[in-house]
Amino acid sequence: MIASVSHIAGSDYGRCEPAELKDVQKLVALGELLHATSDQGALSFNRTKVAGLLAHLINDPNGAVFVSRDAGEIVGAFAGAVLPNWFGDDLIGVDYSFFVQPDARNDLRGSTLILAFVRWCERRGARQVKVRITTGIEGESTSRLYRSLGFVDAGVGFLKDL
Repeated sequence: MIASVSHIAGSDYGRCEPAELKDVQKLVALGELLHATSDQGALSFNRTKVAGLLAHLINDPNGAVFVSRDAGEIVGAFAGAVLPNWFGDDLIGVDYSFFVQPDARNDLRGSTLILAFVRWCERRGARQVKVRITTGIEGESTSRLYRSLGFVDAGVGFLKDL
């Protein structure tokens, strides 16, 4: 599935596609950038573990990783899965990570990545999609983006360093 809003953007800015296994190392590098610029930068980053999770999500029919490219290079990604809710049998879509490089923001890439995941969750039979902002990166603007795409506020997160 290739999602596109290029009829709105007038370019390939809105285009995204499913990641492939050959993309994993570039996705790990994007994850390192996310990690380094987030409030989680003081925590360890295990490239092997991240690569394993991404490969699992790409190969698992209940996992998904969508990427956005600029001149062939990955500049944004959304990783998630469809799982049974912990208290019942309904399926929900959950995010693992959503990140767009700073110089590739403020166009339709982020929207397209999110909408591709939402459509994929619908096709998998999910009843809800639950996403979080847990990195401290652009929290207000990312919240506005999610709200503009029909998401509603559904909780508050807290952090305590130990």
